[in-house]
Amino acid sequence: MKFLRNRIALNVSLLALVLLSLLLGGCNDSKRRGTPAPNNNGGGEEPLVEENYQSRLECDVKIPMRDGIVLSANISRPDVDGQFPVLLTTTPYGKDLVGGGGVATASELPDLSGGCLDPGSPETIGLAKYGYIVISVDWRGTGKSGPGDWYTESWRTDHEDMLDWIQQQSWSNNQVGVTGCSNLGGSTIVAATADQIRMTEGKPRAVYAIWAESFFPDVYRAVVGAGSASTSPAAYSIVGLIGASSLSSDPANPSLQPNQPILAKLSETTAGTSSYDDFWRTINFVPMASEIDIPVAMTAAIDDLWQLSLTSFDYAQRLEKSPHVSFFLSPGGHCAQGGWDKFQYAGKANDSKASLVKAWFDHWLKSRDNGVARLPKFNVFPEGAETWTVQSSAIPAEQTQFTRFYLNSDGKLLESAPAAAQQTLVCLPCAPSVSGPSLVFDAPILDEAMTLAGAVSGFLNIDADRADSAFSVGLFFVDADGTENLISDAQIRARDRALDEQNSLYDEYGQLLHPRHKLTVEARQVIDGVYRYPLSFMPAAHRIPAGSFIRLRVAFHESKYVLPFDLQTSMLGTTLTLHTGGGLASEIILPVIPDLK
Repeated sequence: MKFLRNRIALNVSLLALVLLSLLLGGCNDSKRRGTPAPNNNGGGEEPLVEENYQSRLECDVKIPMRDGIVLSANISRPDVDGQFPVLLTTTPYGKDLVGGGGVATASELPDLSGGCLDPGSPETIGLAKYGYIVISVDWRGTGKSGPGDWYTESWRTDHEDMLDWIQQQSWSNNQVGVTGCSNLGGSTIVAATADQIRMTEGKPRAVYAIWAESFFPDVYRAVVGAGSASTSPAAYSIVGLIGASSLSSDPANPSLQPNQPILAKLSETTAGTSSYDDFWRTINFVPMASEIDIPVAMTAAIDDLWQLSLTSFDYAQRLEKSPHVSFFLSPGGHCAQGGWDKFQYAGKANDSKASLVKAWFDHWLKSRDNGVARLPKFNVFPEGAETWTVQSSAIPAEQTQFTRFYLNSDGKLLESAPAAAQQTLVCLPCAPSVSGPSLVFDAPILDEAMTLAGAVSGFLNIDADRADSAFSVGLFFVDADGTENLISDAQIRARDRALDEQNSLYDEYGQLLHPRHKLTVEARQVIDGVYRYPLSFMPAAHRIPAGSFIRLRVAFHESKYVLPFDLQTSMLGTTLTLHTGGGLASEIILPVIPDLK
């Protein structure tokens, strides 16, 4: 196989109020004074002495915001005098409805025998006994916080005010770590951005480290308009789930759905009348990624929702000032990533994600030499592999060989450009819930296993007989028995695919690696009268077995997406012409990691 090698400098069903909890205890027998955390022996081993405090749980602590709204917090802290680092999680799901800040996995009502739920994310609940202040805060308009709308500018300004408040408390040593998954993970990035703004106003740094999971720094691209093509039903699920937690937010005016701005924008998107506008820009924190100058750890699951792993993967590569970035991609679903018991770093084994999260904050908030500073930047446990086979100091991995395949009119994927040709596809049948015809392109059968890890990209050169359309591209590997296994996919709303050249990511040779789209109705890139569409795929993390082959499938829609109403009613009979050779050859570029057994 010939490689093109480039180095890279990369819903509801409302869950009523059976919204559940993960609850771990936070108390221990002995007390000690609130002294600084002991360092270890300097040899990369665990600390010789670990803190062992009794903890104190404080419920519904009020935190005032600049506009008079009061947020509600649960706080667990060592039951001694002293100042300690803070672990902050902010949640829209009700800090006393769902344990761990947002992971609904239990089947019983939450245990509020202590007056409230212990705060924290699943990995930080109970860490007060180890010398941390652990805090969970309800977003405004949710839980027990005051009324208001979320996914607005207040998302950021509330985090600014929370950080101010934390630094004013006698038990705080002014250092904050933020953590959470999904919406909570998104809030970690909001907190970091808010802190950068605070510091430009002359305030002291508050956030010193982030652990973010399955998060979205750009709400529109990640959740609302997957690939700018459609709105996933899951987006409405998230809005409804947050709405359910708002029942107690304003007792004088209870409502299942107080957040009208985001509902209105979702309706616009479904109707096909939405564009990427100032509403979405307000809750897009990617532009400030290059200013984040603290350590950031990010996790993504291979089978995550929407475009989450794509947007977090994109964000990781924009952290130009961060002194340490670690990105983890492994099998699992939303907030349920696996493989942690097989992860190794600094020459030692790790037994769980919780232990790694604790080590992360122990190092960056307590200055412990525990090997965390030597965590690889890019960590991948490919689906089909047995462990974390890719651990690299760069994203993508240094050894990545980006392999280009061209779509051939005879249904093959070739490593050399075929002669100019084209294929057509008609949208008949053309209902979102019905699988229609597709164009299929297959690569040769693999003689040996192949590992893909990182960004999948490509271009399709297309003519269509209407100004707007939507189509999908699926990347699979096909087993010897003919079973298709999804590796990644991309969805395209043709009118919105203008390439944002300035904010796309390129390799050191100028080749487009990760396209970013303007998501507005603008002129698209045209070559010889044909539209050229860059494809944004979820990152790949797969071990493809020998005897299998790669398949690319181009279709008008994928049933997991909900096409906007205007397209559902107008695409019937649309003809797509795909160019497959010559100067207009369509292509796919795969991140191959060679020589892995």
